Amino acid sequence: MPRKPFTVRIDETLINRFKDYVMGKYGKLHGALGPEVHEALNHWLNEQGLAAHTNTRINPGIPRVQMACERIMRRLRDDRGLFNQCHMNDLIWVITHERGSDPRTIKKWIKNLERLGRIKFYAHNVWEII
Repeated sequence: MPRKPFTVRIDETLINRFKDYVMGKYGKLHGALGPEVHEALNHWLNEQGLAAHTNTRINPGIPRVQMACERIMRRLRDDRGLFNQCHMNDLIWVITHERGSDPRTIKKWIKNLERLGRIKFYAHNVWEII
């Protein structure tokens, strides 16, 4: 594929953050900055649905299960004011309001939270929030 120079004006703090990212990933800028800009533009076009293959995604983003777990954790903090530990009743209340009240659903989401490392069993009916 032919390559062509491309010059734009970008906010200095943003370009410095991007250069720091590339430097941290490759240990150099020369030869690495161009391909990373190429991938970033390609990713953005893909996210907007403007890429040549709109059904394929370069980076699918955060999985839906993880996003749902983050919503549950945010609700524990914001609605219930819990940061370090929570009682099983608080966890069940949040999952019920966020995902559903079926006992299998509650069990599944507790297992998902534990598998993703968001909570850890501490003692009888008490979970540690990580």
